[in-house]
Amino acid sequence: ESHISFHTWPEEGVITLDLFTCGPNDLMPVVPDVERLFGIPRENATEEVFTMWSHELRGFRTHEARKSHYLDLSSDLTLWVTSPLDVLYKKEVVSVQSDYQRIDIWDVLEDDDTPSYEDMLKHNLEEGDPRLLTSELAKPQRIFFLDGKLQS
Repeated sequence: ESHISFHTWPEEGVITLDLFTCGPNDLMPVVPDVERLFGIPRENATEEVFTMWSHELRGFRTHEARKSHYLDLSSDLTLWVTSPLDVLYKKEVVSVQSDYQRIDIWDVLEDDDTPSYEDMLKHNLEEGDPRLLTSELAKPQRIFFLDGKLQS
């Protein structure tokens, strides 16, 4: 049955939520609300609230229904964005179903992304700067999917 579970570690400032639904409604639209409602900074906190999330399409669906869903575990969108927990930043920019196809655009920053040339100029980085080897100053990549398939 549909349910939500909360797991808390107050000393660490961590809360995890498990959301399960039995109905056909997509849980992806609630992610920003969950981030807003539960991503509350501590009093006098200096660190920024950090959110990690993963979405898995599960449940009782026929094989055909799973394969046709844009969040099926074999879709590029799921493999690259919605399922991995090691993606540092993932924000949905556009998600729309047209008369012909599903269109999804995401901004994504992975742990191993490094600053682009544009980022170097913006942050006045010079050759040899150790921040060139981290994602600290990297700008997220914008990724485009049609029917869950990555477009180049």
